[in-house]
Amino acid sequence: MAEIARKYQADNIVIHTDITYGKRVQEIVRYASQKQMDLIILSSHKLEETGPGEGWATISYRVAILAPCPVMMVK
Repeated sequence: MAEIARKYQADNIVIHTDITYGKRVQEIVRYASQKQMDLIILSSHKLEETGPGEGWATISYRVAILAPCPVMMVK
C-alpha cells in the first residue's frame, strides 16, 4: 500500500492508507465519516448477465449507499 501511495503522492494527490478491523461496510463508512473523506474509491464486481439482479448486496454497493461522501467504483 505504501508503495502505491508514494507513486501518486508524487503528483500532489493526498492519499490516506490505514488498516482497521471490524465489519467491512460499517468500518469503511465509519472511517470515512471520522476522517471527513472527500472520496472513497473501491473496486466493483461485474454483474453476471445470467443474474443481473444478484450482486446488489456487495460490499462496494452497500458502501456506496451508506457513505457520507461520493464513492467511485472501478471495474
